[in-house]
Amino acid sequence: MAASSSSSAGGMAPLLRWVFFIYFASHIPITLLIDAQGVSSAFHPQACKDLLAWYTKEFGDFLMASPPQWFQSIVACELLFQLPFFFFAVYGFWFGKNWLRLPCLVYGAHVATTLVPILDAFARAADLTLEQKNTLISIYAPYLLVPLLLIWVMYRHERPFGIEMPMGHPQGGDVRKCPFAASFLGLAAAEGVSVAPSAGAGDGEGGKKER
Repeated sequence: MAASSSSSAGGMAPLLRWVFFIYFASHIPITLLIDAQGVSSAFHPQACKDLLAWYTKEFGDFLMASPPQWFQSIVACELLFQLPFFFFAVYGFWFGKNWLRLPCLVYGAHVATTLVPILDAFARAADLTLEQKNTLISIYAPYLLVPLLLIWVMYRHERPFGIEMPMGHPQGGDVRKCPFAASFLGLAAAEGVSVAPSAGAGDGEGGKKER
């Protein structure tokens, strides 16, 4: 992810950060080129229409082939609310913005809820074989599981990308000498982050006193 002049402590694992970043980044073209056809394909190039036609015929996705009204409303919400958020999410996960926490919780709850009737429609479809049902559920399942994982991660981490550590700490100095040290130390303690000065910083002070 993007480098900065300061490091961060705490927060989610780097692997999870990459998983969420790829999820949101890949969702943008999928929403624009494929999912949007669930509402209207009037403005899509023929290649996108052909791809959707092949997909629905190959995998038996009747929701995308002939979208019922309730499914169209879900796609409309995806276009109006989720699509703009995808760009904020890509930016937030790339640069590590903690303000992304609350929007991610809202997004995750919304998307996980919309996937319930979709997966149920596939599971109950009388015209699909068991293999087709399993395939379609497998295709759509990540859009349930990743938002649920997102909720869990964001709920556990009040600052999902960690606390910004002042330059020079803990590898190059004592955080207690930094401006606003008191507020930072209190915040770090609340997050369970160790802010003990490095051995080098202590040795340097001791060396000065001996002189």
